[in-house]
Amino acid sequence: MKEEILTSVRVFTGHINMPEGFEINKNEIGKEILSSSILKTSFPFMREIDKIDTYLREYIYLDYKIWLVQKNINGLVFLPNDHSDNQLEIDKMDLKNSCDYVMFYGVHINDDSFKIKIEFDDNRRKTNYKEIILHNNDFVIFPSSQRYSILENTSNSPNIALIGTYEYM
Repeated sequence: MKEEILTSVRVFTGHINMPEGFEINKNEIGKEILSSSILKTSFPFMREIDKIDTYLREYIYLDYKIWLVQKNINGLVFLPNDHSDNQLEIDKMDLKNSCDYVMFYGVHINDDSFKIKIEFDDNRRKTNYKEIILHNNDFVIFPSSQRYSILENTSNSPNIALIGTYEYM
């Protein structure tokens, strides 16, 4: 008997543990996210975000031999009771130029109030989903071909996160 796996959905989660002296200044990131959100300006390049990006790309390559290149990164602010509808980061009409992975990183998250719902099918049921709770300094990376939504912010304070897209090389 022979088994051949034709497809799988890999979701990577974890906590970013930076070495001493290279800690991430989440307050600086949070201020820039709020500022660009309020002023409706583009998100600037930041050394702190480059640290996160480098950490994620290098560790995923070392552990899983997946080489990722960042395409885009933005900040998200979810006020109390805010949520997002189903989203799909891949452009089915332009797959060549679409991203391959989506990343979320928790900048300022209130306890258990930022949940990402990732939908998938198991070739029989199309309505399966996985809920992932994002905490401060946690990340989740999943294929851009998966529909996802951000569930309602159940806290009394805003949740601030980063969302990035990556291309697989």
